[in-house]
Amino acid sequence: MSFTIPSVVIENGSTNTRAGFSNDEIPPLVFSSNYGENSQSHEIFVGDDIYLKNRPSKYQDLEVFSMLNDGMVYNWDNLEKNWEYIFKSLKVYGHGDSEDVYPLVTTEVSWNSKKNKKKLGELAFEKFEVPSFSLLKNPLCITYGLGRSNGLIIDIGGSVMSVTGVVDGNILTKSAVHSKYAGDYLNFQIFNYLKRSFYPQSDPVSKKLLKFPNVTTSFKNFDLNANLLNDFKYSILKTAQFQITPQNLGNFGVETKNYQLPDGRIININSEQLLLTETLFKPLLFDTKVANNEPTAPVPGIIDLVLNSLNKFRDTPEVISQLLSNIIISGGGASIPDIEKRIYFELNSLLPNFQINCFCNPSLLDRQNAVWIGAGILSSMNNFDGFMSRKEYLELGEDRFFEKFK
Repeated sequence: MSFTIPSVVIENGSTNTRAGFSNDEIPPLVFSSNYGENSQSHEIFVGDDIYLKNRPSKYQDLEVFSMLNDGMVYNWDNLEKNWEYIFKSLKVYGHGDSEDVYPLVTTEVSWNSKKNKKKLGELAFEKFEVPSFSLLKNPLCITYGLGRSNGLIIDIGGSVMSVTGVVDGNILTKSAVHSKYAGDYLNFQIFNYLKRSFYPQSDPVSKKLLKFPNVTTSFKNFDLNANLLNDFKYSILKTAQFQITPQNLGNFGVETKNYQLPDGRIININSEQLLLTETLFKPLLFDTKVANNEPTAPVPGIIDLVLNSLNKFRDTPEVISQLLSNIIISGGGASIPDIEKRIYFELNSLLPNFQINCFCNPSLLDRQNAVWIGAGILSSMNNFDGFMSRKEYLELGEDRFFEKFK
C-alpha cells in the first residue's frame, strides 16, 4: 500500500515531540513531550500551551509530568492530548475543512512492548479513526533517512541512549541495548557542577523564573532543563578525543569559554567542557563511591553499550564487520562537538582488526531530527508496504496488527 499524498508523521521522543507532514524537510512542530497540569483546576496543557496559557503568576500551581518511561509511553490519556494538539495545529483528523485522507505514521523504540503497540493501534484507528497507519522503529528511520540500509545506530536521546544494529533494512533485535545514562543524565551533571561552583546557597534557575521563585519543583526542573541546562550543554560542552584521566587532563589544552548565567554573572569554563561530557562514556566519573574506592555496580557508557551490542554476534564476525563499517550517531547528544571522533578513536583502539567508520550528519538540526526525517522518507518510498488500513484493522483485528508491526 503506497500513497501519493503525504502522511502525518509523529515522533514522540523522551524529550521532544516532533510532528508534520512527510513532505516537510524538517518538522514544523517541535515541542516538549512533557505536559502540564494545574493542581487546582486539573486543566491539562500540552506543548507551547504550558507557557502560553499560563500566566507566570499561575506557575505556582503548575505541575509538569512525563508521559514516557524508558522511551515508552505509559500515560495514554496524555498521549491522546499530545496527538490532539498536533492534529489541531496541522488541521487534520477533524480539525480541517477537507476529508481526512492523510495516513498517520508514528515511531517507536525497538524494545517497545506488545501492550504499547496495541494501545497505539486503538488510539490511531478507534479514537482518531485515521484511514491508514504505520509504526516505524527509530533505528530503521535513522538508517533510511541517510539513504542506507545497514548501520550500527547510536541514538543519544534525552532519557535513553540506545545502540541497535540494522542489516539489509531489518532491525537486528538481539543487538538492541539501551541505557538511562543519556542526555538528561548529562544535564544532571551540569546542574551539580553549576550548583557546586556557582550556587552554593541556592539552586540554579532559568532567567524566566528569577522573578517567580514560588513555583512547583516539577515546573522548576522542567524549565531548568528546557532552558539553562540544554543551552549550557550545546553551547559549552565538547568531547575529548581520548579517555580522560587525572594524569592526562592537562594534555588536552582546553580553551576557556565564557558563559552568562541567568543572573548576569559571566563565568569561565575550562576542563569541565570535557569532563562533563565524559560522563556519557564513564557515567560514574563523579560518583562519590567511586572516588572513595567503594564497590559499585558497573554502569555502561557509550562504548560499553556498543561492545555489548556487538558481543551478541561474536560467532558471526562478518556481521560485526558490517556494523562497524557503518556506525551512525544521532540524537540530541550527537550535537556535542567531536563525539563521533571519540567513538571512532576508542573503537579503533579496542577493535584493531575491524574497519571502523563513524558518521554524524553535518547538520546539527538533522542529527536532532534524524528519526522524524527518516520516518517521512521511509514512508514516502514507492515500494513502502508498511501501512495498515483502518478497514483491515477493523476486519482482521489486533492479531493482524501485531503481525504487521512486530
